[in-house]
Amino acid sequence: MLGKLIRHEWKATYKFFAVVVLFLAAMTVLGRVSLRTIFGFSDYDGEWLSAESRIALTSLLLYVATLIGVTIGMGIYLGLRFYQSMYSGEGYLTHTLPVHPHKLLLSKLLVGGSWYALMALFVGISGIVLVCSLPWYGNQTLWLYLKSNPGSLDEILRAIYGKDMNLAGIVALSVLQLVVLGFSGTMSLYGAVTLGQLSSRHRIMMAVVCYLGLNLATSFLSSLLVMPALLRSSFFFGIASMASANSYHMAFSLVTAAVLYVVSYLIITRKLNLE
Repeated sequence: MLGKLIRHEWKATYKFFAVVVLFLAAMTVLGRVSLRTIFGFSDYDGEWLSAESRIALTSLLLYVATLIGVTIGMGIYLGLRFYQSMYSGEGYLTHTLPVHPHKLLLSKLLVGGSWYALMALFVGISGIVLVCSLPWYGNQTLWLYLKSNPGSLDEILRAIYGKDMNLAGIVALSVLQLVVLGFSGTMSLYGAVTLGQLSSRHRIMMAVVCYLGLNLATSFLSSLLVMPALLRSSFFFGIASMASANSYHMAFSLVTAAVLYVVSYLIITRKLNLE
């Protein structure tokens, strides 16, 4: 039954995210063209305030706004989808299904967490594409420079992640971090929505308040946990080695997600308050 719930949730959400990904891809292309126009790799004449440059700069600002909007919009959509299917009028139908509440919550988390991680990946790829399009040493882009000087990329990555890390390890750590933060971020959102539905009035507003409060509290506690690791790290050109700090942060995120899952499960089974 869990597989059917996952398939149903996936079909109910994929269209929204497909549109967002296509829009993000289009804005990435626009952002890359804007960078080339601003810096004028082919025929730059020093006129930074030309009409073409102003239009390109506006397009670049729209790209940045798109990244912010995608991140915020994704959270709003997942939160509303979870609320409507679990605690609003649709929730009456959901909870009449012959399914254990654990499977209902787990299916929502698996699908929502997968979308959260995938969208974070797409946003990251989009950002990397733009950064690699920046000018670097004359007429070549950063991508061409790194391609012709692979040792420079290794130095940067080792400075950030530690001298013992190789490219394969960095990729594996990044993927693991995407997955962990994707599912923990989604569980934080679902936990806030679940806590908010305990209120008899203004449930959405209470869910927002709970979400902000949870994020503030977890960020503070995570900083207390991660800061000693950062202080013990070596510094290279002012960049701290983040491998150990990331490990602490991911472990804390997993514990927080597990606690919120248990709390949400108990509320659904014992304090369910549908509209």
